[in-house]
Amino acid sequence: MEIELSKTDIIPPYNFDFALTHYNIYPWVSEEGKLIRVLQLRNGKICVAEIKSLGTLNNPKLVIRTKPSRNIQAEEVEEIKEIISWCLGLKEDYRPFYEMCEKDRVLKTAMESRYGSKGKSYPTVFEAIIGVICAQNIQFKRLYSMMYNLCTKLGERIKIAGKDYFSFPSPKNISRSPLSIIRECKVGYRDKFIKKIAEIIVKDNINLEKLKKLSTEDARKELLKFPGIGPYTANLVLAVGLRRKDVLHLDRFVREVMYTFYFDGEKVPDELLIKYANKHWCGFQSLAVDALTTNTEIWAKKLGIDFKIKSGARGE
Repeated sequence: MEIELSKTDIIPPYNFDFALTHYNIYPWVSEEGKLIRVLQLRNGKICVAEIKSLGTLNNPKLVIRTKPSRNIQAEEVEEIKEIISWCLGLKEDYRPFYEMCEKDRVLKTAMESRYGSKGKSYPTVFEAIIGVICAQNIQFKRLYSMMYNLCTKLGERIKIAGKDYFSFPSPKNISRSPLSIIRECKVGYRDKFIKKIAEIIVKDNINLEKLKKLSTEDARKELLKFPGIGPYTANLVLAVGLRRKDVLHLDRFVREVMYTFYFDGEKVPDELLIKYANKHWCGFQSLAVDALTTNTEIWAKKLGIDFKIKSGARGE
């Protein structure tokens, strides 16, 4: 089964190559020019979506091939199309953000090699929560192994052309798993939070996808009710799980970037960082942070700066 997405489905410009080469956190996989993702549909069916670009930056066209292709119903095709469109931000217009970047020397430089990129989101709020919890207090490259381990240990397996792929584990799968198994995924102290959040969702029958329809502030309040989620984690979940552009998360990397490029290296209080972001990047705070913390060690050289922290955007 092939699903075509053309200019009527994708607001240009769209840079598929960036999605293909950056932030491929399992179950996202990049293989032979295709972006691959295992999906668990609402009816519980597991399938693999292979996404390939046949278009250009300004005339985008994607083809999604679903496997296995047999017995895919029309409503499932629409669901797959909606999930991929959501995750890749295909229907979002980033041109106002690009226009803002033109007025900011640093952001303009950061965006030069990724013009048309729209980021890659988690398909479900639950996966976003677990992903962000795993990303707490680590070098970003460790996140790749944590998420891979969770999927291969606790996710559903599907074999395509002799190769095994795994879905992200459901709350039910995680809640039923002994803590020792979750610990084997090498997630460290996060194991207790991961299991407890899954247990709460299953016990209280919580539909996290409803958060996508709430205001940013109301969604943040709901997220903060879960163990292991503070303001930083909530804001990052809002950015990568709900695609909210008007939120700012401050971690060591973000702080160092802002100190270096906007405050002449001075380690100013967080209040000043927040004030600066809200004033100069209003409405696009999360997009600005994403640009500034991706491949920073590479584009910073164009500004004459030797930035020491590596972003891990390519999984290094």
